[in-house]
Amino acid sequence: MPDARWERYVADYHDANPGTTEDLLAGARDRTGRSPYDWLLEAVPAGASAVVDLACGSGPLARRLAGGPVVGVDQSAGELSRGTGLRVQARVPALPLASGCAGAVVTSMA
Repeated sequence: MPDARWERYVADYHDANPGTTEDLLAGARDRTGRSPYDWLLEAVPAGASAVVDLACGSGPLARRLAGGPVVGVDQSAGELSRGTGLRVQARVPALPLASGCAGAVVTSMA
């Protein structure tokens, strides 16, 4: 079980520094120019009815996904304030989403 102090630290850090993970990964590219977000998107099935992005942060994946709706879930209000589209403030163990509501679920850097 994760330490509650660590969880609080991470939540406070991301509330105070929204977009920090996205900023950190902005320059990360492989030899072909793909970013870690590009690698993750390759796993999303084409035509997925909806995508749930767990620990979505400031929403970099949602901005890159085309097609169906994206539901961004993060515990940080600061991160969610920078995102676009449908955003839900929640912790992963207590998602307010129905089973089977999405065609794909992704997460990175969580």
